[in-house]
Amino acid sequence: MPASDAMMLNLEAQMRSLLAAGEIQSVTLLGGLFCSLAPGGSKRSAVYILYADALLAKSEFKRAIRYYAVAIACDDNPDEINVRLKMAKAMHALDDVEGALHTLSAIPAKARTLSVYMLLGKLYKAQGLAKLAEDAFKSVLAISPYAVEASLALAEVSAVLEQDRPQGSTAIASLYEAMHLPPTDAMWLPTLTLAHLHSASHRHPLALDAFATLGRTFPSSLHCTLLRAMAHIELEQPEAALSLFQRARQLDATSAECMDVYAGVLKQSGHTMPLNNLVRELFSLTEGCPEVWVAAAAYAELKGDAASALQLADRAVSVAPSFARGHLCRGHVLLQMGRPEHAVGAFTTANQLAPSVAAFEGLVESFCDLCLKGVDKYLDAMTAARLALLLAPHSPRALVLLGTVLALRPESRDKARRTFEKVLSLNPGALRARFGLIDLFISDNNLPRAIAELEALVAKKPRDVLFAKLGDVYTMHREYAQALPAYHKALSLNPAMAQALHGLDRVEKLMRGEDPDAALSSIQMDDTEDVDDASDYHGTPNV
Repeated sequence: MPASDAMMLNLEAQMRSLLAAGEIQSVTLLGGLFCSLAPGGSKRSAVYILYADALLAKSEFKRAIRYYAVAIACDDNPDEINVRLKMAKAMHALDDVEGALHTLSAIPAKARTLSVYMLLGKLYKAQGLAKLAEDAFKSVLAISPYAVEASLALAEVSAVLEQDRPQGSTAIASLYEAMHLPPTDAMWLPTLTLAHLHSASHRHPLALDAFATLGRTFPSSLHCTLLRAMAHIELEQPEAALSLFQRARQLDATSAECMDVYAGVLKQSGHTMPLNNLVRELFSLTEGCPEVWVAAAAYAELKGDAASALQLADRAVSVAPSFARGHLCRGHVLLQMGRPEHAVGAFTTANQLAPSVAAFEGLVESFCDLCLKGVDKYLDAMTAARLALLLAPHSPRALVLLGTVLALRPESRDKARRTFEKVLSLNPGALRARFGLIDLFISDNNLPRAIAELEALVAKKPRDVLFAKLGDVYTMHREYAQALPAYHKALSLNPAMAQALHGLDRVEKLMRGEDPDAALSSIQMDDTEDVDDASDYHGTPNV
């Protein structure tokens, strides 16, 4: 018996009420009953749409697309724009970017809403069509300047376009001037976008200034605090970053955002108990965020348990395969385990997900390690360094990578030295560049110069890595009595520092007249792959 109009109107009203109440399963069941009664193409579009909405809420994207298409084909569809938008969102969730763009392109430009332009911008961005994405995000802001998701996305695509159009910051300022915002909002809204533009363009000093300006308007903003911390990390200022991450925890201890990065800073600083406490707090919040597992991997690394660290990094990847920092973490653990050939894959995946200087650093370090092992990966290392410079031409960190690769070959060391000196002219606090120069002195057997440089550095910045490096160079120079206090100082700052522990053990054996390398020949390296698979790892780690 065909469904009457009265019956269908009542069904529609009940489904709409249930959907508003969040009773998705009831709507799905009612929609399924309706579809068994009403043939496709009948004048029942509202019920088809409600049914598809429920399926979308259940992440049944292909079924939702099917019934949105049926609704569009109905004769009585008064809301085709919203239906096409929902249909495109379902396609986007299935990574069908071309299908989503085709669906939205049928909407006339004059009829496009803020949500339509926002999704168009995301789709164009996913396809690498930066100019079209920029136009879409500008259209969003023309409708509502307060759509800050579009502001931040606009900053990202503008950074990509900056190489061909260096006036990106001026263009953004002009865009907001034309909006005639209230005076107070006219100050912070463009500043927020510019801060993200500077950050995405790797102009981190400018980003810090912009976020500091925002901080005066929003002194308790978690977002601004975290991004200031991230900028300090890019500028190799871990102490400032640590302070800001601690401030972020005070502002909102229930957020896991960027806490994996905070864990990395704590690990590098040797702060065992604070890192232990952070990991415990994060696991008490959720096990569903990759940041939590990366933080746990950092703690395992600090304890010297590389196998567990790799399992935890794998868990981060399994929780969120598209989280680039999970793959970065995995790559760094593999490097620490002496497996650069495997680390290359992890860093490559991270770079595909979110191109970054950090990923290129991992690639360059992996290729350089392979070169030192006798595998000719010089061209691969040079390609990675040059791609880093293309990605971040304003980043001293990217320029360091070029110097690192040049230093591999004796005939290129003068170029490497000039590269490191250029980095230091841009950022005098760039520790990687300082180490690059010191390694060149070591390669030239100019150990007194390397020692002098390190002594000057530790006088200004008494950091564990500097003291450990100083101990290493003293050991090379056979000044064992000087190496001992350097290692002890490093360990007083970071008791778990593997480099200092290894160096101290080595120099003590040398002072006793023992050969510290004698035991190496009897050690058989186990290069099995079983620790790569974290499928057997369950539950919260014992931290």
